Amino acid sequence: MLGRHQPAWDFIRDHFDYLSRAMYILQQGASKMDVAFYQKRTTYARPVTGYEPEDLLKAGYTYGYLDPETLQGRDTVVQKGVLAPMKQAYKALIVRGSDVLTVQGADMLAKHARSGLRVVFAGEIPSYLGGHHDPAGHAYVNHTLRALRHLDNVHHVPREDGLSEVMESLGIMPRTRIRASAFTTKWWPIWRETADGHAQYAFIYHDGEENSAGTIEFQSTGRPYRYDAWSGAITPMGIYSRQGSTITIHLTLGPHQAVLFGFHSDEQHAFHATATSAGVLDVRQVTGGLRAIVGSSTSGHSEWIRTSDGVIHNVPAVSVAPFSLDNWTLVVEHWDPPTPLANVSADASRWNSTHHLESLVSWQHIPGLEHVSGRGYYETTFQWPPANSTERYSSGAFLSLGIVIHTMTVSVNGHALAPFDILTHARLDITSYLVAGERNTVRVVVSTTLANRLSVIWDSLRTSGAPPTGLFGSDTKPPGNAEYGLVGPVTVITYRKVDLAEDDVTKQPSA
Repeated sequence: MLGRHQPAWDFIRDHFDYLSRAMYILQQGASKMDVAFYQKRTTYARPVTGYEPEDLLKAGYTYGYLDPETLQGRDTVVQKGVLAPMKQAYKALIVRGSDVLTVQGADMLAKHARSGLRVVFAGEIPSYLGGHHDPAGHAYVNHTLRALRHLDNVHHVPREDGLSEVMESLGIMPRTRIRASAFTTKWWPIWRETADGHAQYAFIYHDGEENSAGTIEFQSTGRPYRYDAWSGAITPMGIYSRQGSTITIHLTLGPHQAVLFGFHSDEQHAFHATATSAGVLDVRQVTGGLRAIVGSSTSGHSEWIRTSDGVIHNVPAVSVAPFSLDNWTLVVEHWDPPTPLANVSADASRWNSTHHLESLVSWQHIPGLEHVSGRGYYETTFQWPPANSTERYSSGAFLSLGIVIHTMTVSVNGHALAPFDILTHARLDITSYLVAGERNTVRVVVSTTLANRLSVIWDSLRTSGAPPTGLFGSDTKPPGNAEYGLVGPVTVITYRKVDLAEDDVTKQPSA
């Protein structure tokens, strides 16, 4: 449980704020799904499983499960080929050969199919009638389902898996079509839409342990925004492509990272970029046009931006490569067990130690910190602009923090930076806080779990007089030593701003 006995307690508010903002968006309007599976359960002897292949999810399809009772609900009607249009708005209903039928379920399948809903029989047409031993009932259900096969909107495919290809062949596209760079990538989408249709929201979660990249094609005509649930910022997207009712956005997601997008259908699309070279770090929509954030060149040449008017703009890169911050002073606040250990009302026994680090490493590799838990206060300085900079137009900088292990807060010259996504290699714009001609101070505060300290006193721990146990009283082992602290690399990425207007011919960096 979270509480004051954990080093992260004073910083956990950022996480709760993130959850509250994300949950607020995920309660807007109605959840929309692409397809539904018919599913009737007559026994729950084991956990209920659904469609186990991952091909639908990997392609971006969202789906749910409907039993016979739900299929006859008040909102479960078909309009223009869509089931429950005011709710989930399913575009097809899938019935598998292994499904359990009922007379009521067969009637509802027939009713919705004849109303225009696309029905896909995957595998054999099901014939098992749950809880019904009347031969007449079996005959009725079999006749009812087989009579549907002549309908143009009813399809029969030989297999129960590989349904993403079936859906695509029928022209049923997901609202969030995922094209990841690796087949193993798992990006799970959620799509919500307000009742008036003025806003749609997409939540994308990356269920993986490595960084992954790809594109998502969103079925929306609305102007796209990035919703940052960590800071609360809502920012119009500066880079995306649009064709008809499809908006395509390129994404790179860290392990277990989630992102939120909003699409505002009551707004006109503004001038935007559609593609950039690798050295363009960002494109922002500003009054009068766009502002490109251009870093150092990856090719030794100028960078480029293609804008929505079809023009390709060559933009100059900065000559200063990103540079790392080293020579850190680390003050560690040790959190030791209270004395006596059984005093659960006492706070941890705290004391400080100071360490000088030429480069950043985990606490496991710092003498005296191998089994320490607590908080770390890191500080270093750097010259701005860089000593090797001759740039006239080097107008800003990002601070890249590398891997965030637990919690982290950052300040520059005493100015606290806004909360940021800890599940990716955070890159924070620190331009507003830099002081030219001086050494600028970066301060990073991290917290740890108590695992490394608990491992030392594991055999002394007692709960109600008993040693620690695992699930259902099983034996458990002390936690192994975890990576702690700021491990970096922490780098400063210089950039220049280049302003673009829709009718520009020659592009110049802004001063």
